[in-house]
Amino acid sequence: MRQNARQPKPTLFSSSNVFAKAQGIVKVKHRFLVEHAREWLRAAIIPHFTALYAALFNQ
Repeated sequence: MRQNARQPKPTLFSSSNVFAKAQGIVKVKHRFLVEHAREWLRAAIIPHFTALYAALFNQ
């Protein structure tokens, strides 16, 4: 066997890299959804509660 022959890469490392990449994608998706949920709450829910509060307590 030659001294500088390439050794095959262990599959454990490549599969763990795929798993790590998938976990990174999941984290990015989660962050995206959380940020958009905050925007939606500000736009939809908060005005609703403001109107409800005004109707109940400003009689």
